[in-house]
Amino acid sequence: MRVSFFGPLATRQKPAPRLGLEPKNLKSPCGRAVPPLELRDPAGSARFGIFAMAQTMVQCAAATAGPALKGRDREQMPSLQDIPVTLTPREIIAAPASRQVSPGMLRDAEAAIALGQTLWQPRAVYDWFDVLAVEGEDVTLASPTGAEAVLHLGPKADLLAPARRALVSVGTIGPALEQKVHELQAAGDSMAAYLLDSAGVVALGAVGEAIRCLVEEAAAGQGWGVSPSLSPGSLVGWSLRGQRELCALLPLEQIGVRLNDHYILEPHKSASGLVALGPGYDTAQVGSVCKYCALQKTCWRRREDPS
Repeated sequence: MRVSFFGPLATRQKPAPRLGLEPKNLKSPCGRAVPPLELRDPAGSARFGIFAMAQTMVQCAAATAGPALKGRDREQMPSLQDIPVTLTPREIIAAPASRQVSPGMLRDAEAAIALGQTLWQPRAVYDWFDVLAVEGEDVTLASPTGAEAVLHLGPKADLLAPARRALVSVGTIGPALEQKVHELQAAGDSMAAYLLDSAGVVALGAVGEAIRCLVEEAAAGQGWGVSPSLSPGSLVGWSLRGQRELCALLPLEQIGVRLNDHYILEPHKSASGLVALGPGYDTAQVGSVCKYCALQKTCWRRREDPS
């Protein structure tokens, strides 16, 4: 089966070997070493301070290996469910430790977190793809079932030039938090609505961190490096319309997400992404493309590249 969204396929490269993601091969660059398939808390890493990685994530990584990749249909794609989320009041206020925050604001932020924990359902669906070619502004991917798709990433497509494989994902925290935010706004409680919405943004970030850790562990098992995390509408030149092709690679309905006619994911606290890996990358941690963004100096959710 061949699917081409943007004209003829680019020159094919020899497909990369499947990753060996059996639990015994997993190494964790994002936290301290732990036995496979055990619950671990990488709180010692500042980069992973907003969530604790759960046993199911390692199990899902193992499930993507070898024979499990062959013949898998859309209904059988791996997913992460009930991703643990741990937030602090200062995170959702976006206040550095050096800044004074009133006790009342901290209490309100704590209340927003407590409410959010009853509302969000952090989960993600993902799959691995071979990177067949990078030509000009296009990247050609091949799914485990052999289907091929071309993504038009724009002038920064060369970020995938060293790639052998890529993980495509869509994550969400579900619709309940957004609905509550609307209710609070309608009731005139703007501060509570703002803080709850901010908590949802950070919780969605925890989903992204879980995905990034899967990629980092997979790359470490091969002795490879990783690319930055790329998303339509965030990477310069990869327009929001790119959501159509990227999201078509995954069964969004598996996690209760849809893409509307304006290329926006619903629920709105959802995000798509692509992270590549290969021997040509020289970093073990997934970076960001914030440095390419026009809002890089003002965005409160800016991610710094790992040092």
